[in-house]
Amino acid sequence: LPAFILFLIFAGVQVWVSRKLMAPLNQVTALVTQKSPRDLSPIQIEKLPGELSPLVGSINAMLPRLSRALEAEQRFTSDAAHELRTPLSALAMKAQLLKRQYPEVEPALLALTTDINRATSLIEQLLQLARLDPLNDDIHPITEEEIALADYVEGWLAPHREVARQKGISLTHTIPPDLLARVNPGLLGIALRNLIENALIYTEQGGKIEVSAGVKETGLTLTVADNGVGVPPEHYAQLANRFYRVLGTGKTGSGLGLSIVKRIAELHRGTLTFGEGLDGKGLSVTVTCAYLPQK
Repeated sequence: LPAFILFLIFAGVQVWVSRKLMAPLNQVTALVTQKSPRDLSPIQIEKLPGELSPLVGSINAMLPRLSRALEAEQRFTSDAAHELRTPLSALAMKAQLLKRQYPEVEPALLALTTDINRATSLIEQLLQLARLDPLNDDIHPITEEEIALADYVEGWLAPHREVARQKGISLTHTIPPDLLARVNPGLLGIALRNLIENALIYTEQGGKIEVSAGVKETGLTLTVADNGVGVPPEHYAQLANRFYRVLGTGKTGSGLGLSIVKRIAELHRGTLTFGEGLDGKGLSVTVTCAYLPQK
């Protein structure tokens, strides 16, 4: 019995000493884990053991370099997009003038105009990503307001109905008229527009696109589903990566639309998920927003 009691005492002392010695390391680990693109300030710890000083010093030397790299990336994206938009607008105007002056070369100019529009769309999306960057203080935290979701979605569907009509696509929503949500209307509109435009691109003639919404424990869900060409499930994890495009679809695009939608979902403290679309084919994209009407 005395030996067992002595063992318990030694075990207790060992645990206490281990925790005492590991406390600074645990503190450093917690502070590093809390770092984000918005907070890359040096780590400050009082009474740091000499063994950990070189490690913390190296981390503190790295954080300013990482901050400058992130700022440079954001600045480059924004500046490049701004600078490229002006010459592309001039090219589009010149192509229009050439079509009027030389009608016989209109087919060739039509292809040129299509390429210019694609480049312009890419630049606009780059600008949106720059504005949505986590380093931008103007939109974080976002402001929200209560909206009637059915009317709101109908307003964003209206501009796309002509394109849907030309392709024979049914473009509808099944959102209850009394469903309310607290969101940022501007940002959610950008997300919804990108999802609708993607669905229109990848839905074949005579297909259908449906927007639905509901309330779950995780918050508000807004889903855009189609019965188009779809995406194999093994690509779901990469769909929201910037410039990622699934090969073999035969469709053109920049690969940035879903990245923008994902960032908007994150700003709403939500997520972006993918699944099977309508009629057992196609794709469904669901944005989850944490903001709900206050009771």
